[in-house]
Amino acid sequence: MKVIQQVSFAGIDAIRDVEIPDPKLSPMTALVETAYVPVLPWDVMTEKSDLQNMRPVQLPLVIGYGFSGVVSKVGALRSSNLIGQRVIGANPAGAMQERIASNLPPLLFKVRDNVRLRDAATLIGG
Repeated sequence: MKVIQQVSFAGIDAIRDVEIPDPKLSPMTALVETAYVPVLPWDVMTEKSDLQNMRPVQLPLVIGYGFSGVVSKVGALRSSNLIGQRVIGANPAGAMQERIASNLPPLLFKVRDNVRLRDAATLIGG
């Protein structure tokens, strides 16, 4: 699976397209096929280490926080009704990845059918 990873605090020059293993499903996982990830001021400030006092991070890290996408699989303790649902959410471990394993149920929110995923992604942190 491809992710966008930050390897240093050199701004945009420190961003890499990296291949990592697919996330593993736990009983509480909702696996989301990522559609959109907004670039927030928080992300830009993290890239330049402007937030190190407030948000110390270990490099390398997957960038991004909010996302929109479609649930493709669920763990044994999540409702199978989630499969195929369009959602927005937050992933503190990084959202710029092809698939996000959301293990915290309160961090996924259904997107109404009349709202485009690209528009819905802007609600997280926007």
